[in-house]
Amino acid sequence: MRNDHHDDRRYITVPEAARILGISRTTAYKRAKEFLETGIGVPCIELGRLIRIPLDAFDELIDAGMPPVRPTALPSSGSPRRAA
Repeated sequence: MRNDHHDDRRYITVPEAARILGISRTTAYKRAKEFLETGIGVPCIELGRLIRIPLDAFDELIDAGMPPVRPTALPSSGSPRRAA
């Protein structure tokens, strides 16, 4: 996977990482913010209001196998939650 899908950039955006991983932008942003708060999730840096993901760290994450995204808890009935 080593930087084959990118030009000479050292960082990618969160939406780009989401597309590569096959996850939603929302999930990717949640994982990036989780990393910024706890050190667990999609490795990233903040540049002011921008979040960027270093390609080296991203490639290592993919090579090692990305940790699973925590599923949203279901109500006790077992049926999916509905938006109010």
